Amino acid sequence: MRTSILIGVPCYVSPCQFLYPSNPVPLCEERLMNVSDLKPRCSVEKIELTVLDIEEPRGFFSRSGVKSNVCSAVARDSQGERVGVTLWNNEIEEVSTNDRIIIINGWVKEWYGQLEISTGKFGSLEVLK
Repeated sequence: MRTSILIGVPCYVSPCQFLYPSNPVPLCEERLMNVSDLKPRCSVEKIELTVLDIEEPRGFFSRSGVKSNVCSAVARDSQGERVGVTLWNNEIEEVSTNDRIIIINGWVKEWYGQLEISTGKFGSLEVLK
């Protein structure tokens, strides 16, 4: 990730902005992303969502043999646009329907033609109270 200065405000230029040059606006720390900003295989700097629905968790064993849990959820941003959210392990117990959540340094993938956000390896999820 590159750091640049835009009118004296430190901003982080997402690598996806080089893949999708039609959206050249730097992502500033103070700026929350919207669902309309998301692109497949790109990072999510910071997005605030309201959880609308959560499916039942599913258990699986990783390649290394560790048992984990995952579940799918549907959320919407402040503009009402919906997006899928993947919840992993302890995130499943932390998040409930109608909770407001913030995902920082997450990841977007396309799954059956729909965008889905996850915390990925390096992201975090916070439930707002």
